[in-house]
Amino acid sequence: MLHELNFLFQTVNSCLAARSGTCSDCLQAGVGCAYCSEEVRAENQENEAINMNLQRSQVSPQEVSMTFLPGETREVDVNVFAPTKGPLDLYILMDFSNSMKDDLDNLKKMGNKLVVQEISSDYTIGFGKFVDKVIEPQTDMRPDKLKQPWPDSDSPFSFKNVIPLIKDVDSFTAELQKERISGNLDAPEGGFDAILQAAVCKEIGWREGSTHLLVFSTESAFHYEADGANVLAGILQRNDEACHLDENGAYIQATKQDYPSIPTLVRLLGNHNIIPIFAVTNYSYMYYLVKYFPIAEIGVLQEDSSNILEIMRDAFVVKLGEKLCMSWPPEVK
Repeated sequence: MLHELNFLFQTVNSCLAARSGTCSDCLQAGVGCAYCSEEVRAENQENEAINMNLQRSQVSPQEVSMTFLPGETREVDVNVFAPTKGPLDLYILMDFSNSMKDDLDNLKKMGNKLVVQEISSDYTIGFGKFVDKVIEPQTDMRPDKLKQPWPDSDSPFSFKNVIPLIKDVDSFTAELQKERISGNLDAPEGGFDAILQAAVCKEIGWREGSTHLLVFSTESAFHYEADGANVLAGILQRNDEACHLDENGAYIQATKQDYPSIPTLVRLLGNHNIIPIFAVTNYSYMYYLVKYFPIAEIGVLQEDSSNILEIMRDAFVVKLGEKLCMSWPPEVK
């Protein structure tokens, strides 16, 4: 009893010693200090209840406002709904350097098989391509090579949004047949520029409430922040993390700013709820550190990308399934 009284006296003493002039100051003085007589309580904001007819991840409540005394803890009940098949946006981002020619040919043959039905029945599919910055030393700047770096190829470019996310798989397949490979000079590619633009640009067509899946296909390593700041390239400005696509879907600031860093991509993909799946060859496998991403997967491509469907199916259906069930929907605050 004496110990309890002693503790109470010390608590009151420390509260008085703080000489707080406001309610807020007093509450922050220590555990047990109370200036206001109002009861501290949690206030539920206006929240939407879970609707299981909507086949998308949901959580309720979406927002709760609470007031705490110093050292106080409270529990909140949260309901989460994770559908077995929700809407899916699938964006394929492919390396278009000359070494990927056979990979592109195989992708064209796959056509509507690229839509994996066991993942979702409500899907959109899109396609983007990348090579590297059109400047030395990344690209051969001789006039004939700028026009056609390889036989039967297109001019070099950084990134282009070729097919925004659409539901019409036949149109997707038809547009894909028109594509030709391109080329660059050095071994690493400018895929990080492409990933950033695919993440932040509304022109890609990511839908609200759907699962956003970005399949990144390459057989090379990558340029990253500061690679563009070397003397030969002469690019000094840091990447501004903004969308810079023209009316044709081409990235137009590639030669005016640096590549983004890995932490930048991790943050932006997370902010836009985009899940990356890296489909890469044995040669480049060690460069793609998916451990830095909250949710991501990596699979080994065969030399001609003929197994890209298996990588997508395995990564999403098998490996990512459990992780998605544990992740929060974007509306949670």
